[in-house]
Amino acid sequence: MLIRGGPSDNSLLGSDDDDVLLEPSGNDWIDGARGNDSVSAGEGNDRVFGGEGNDHVFGEAGNDYLYGDNGRDRPPVAGQDNDKLYGGPGDDVLFASDGRDQLTGGDGQDTFVFQSHNPVRDPAGWPDPGYTVILDFDPNEDTFAFDAAGYYSDGTSANFVSHASSRSG
Repeated sequence: MLIRGGPSDNSLLGSDDDDVLLEPSGNDWIDGARGNDSVSAGEGNDRVFGGEGNDHVFGEAGNDYLYGDNGRDRPPVAGQDNDKLYGGPGDDVLFASDGRDQLTGGDGQDTFVFQSHNPVRDPAGWPDPGYTVILDFDPNEDTFAFDAAGYYSDGTSANFVSHASSRSG
């Protein structure tokens, strides 16, 4: 389903299907809901939730808060989804949850927030080492933040970073 916003501030809510949500301007609140969605926030300072599913979230211009999954405003339903977040120009905050996410901050001083609400498990119940990839981290501009609120509540502990690598070029 194609959902378009208007020229002012909007609140857009996707459906349970695979949606394309487009918002050209304004300071918006956008939730893709369920499904494998593509969300383009456009200009403005936006708060975007990809929702449950494997989503592509584009912040574009502005200082945006981008959540691949459900974010902190409600309990995670399917946090292990594999999402792609693109901040674009501006100082963005990109929230990675469980799953194999790809984060691109774009131009500006971006913050990459790592949240882990529930351990990712494989079908046999063993921990699955899900990982997040940051494609454009600039140590001169960008920062990391780690959020372990509620962790160990199920008797499981984990390390946020078990392996880090970089490459240039």
